[in-house]
Amino acid sequence: MVLDEKQLLALEDQARLDLEAIQRIRGMMARQNGTKTEPRQTPPPPPALVHGRTEEEMEDFRDYDESESSEPTSLIGTISKNINADPGVRWTTAKVLAHLQTSGYPLQAAKPLYSVGQALGKLVERGEIRILRRGAGSKPNIYAGVVKEDPRTS
Repeated sequence: MVLDEKQLLALEDQARLDLEAIQRIRGMMARQNGTKTEPRQTPPPPPALVHGRTEEEMEDFRDYDESESSEPTSLIGTISKNINADPGVRWTTAKVLAHLQTSGYPLQAAKPLYSVGQALGKLVERGEIRILRRGAGSKPNIYAGVVKEDPRTS
């Protein structure tokens, strides 16, 4: 397919209009979601390779001097530890967030309530915590720790 000058200019104009439309849509979505966007974001650089593996893959090969009593550092680990400390206590997403804030956990997300909600959902999927009551409308989910059976009583 051979294009002449007019056809090429028409294609360039159409591509420019399409790009402007995409940028307008991104702006509308950002305003709707309450986030800020930059006109053109560059993709992150590829991960550095160590012996042909990424840093995340090398994580499995590192030696750690951690005992079982060491404090979890991830959001999910911290939430799981707090909720399972006393399985009889009832938790909501807001209550977990308030507990994390008062304990000084470094929450870096713009909307930490959503991060806590996502972490709670993953913990339920993994079976590390349970939902006592599913929320509906303005009523939130109520979570509790998993009661571990004592092997001596079985």
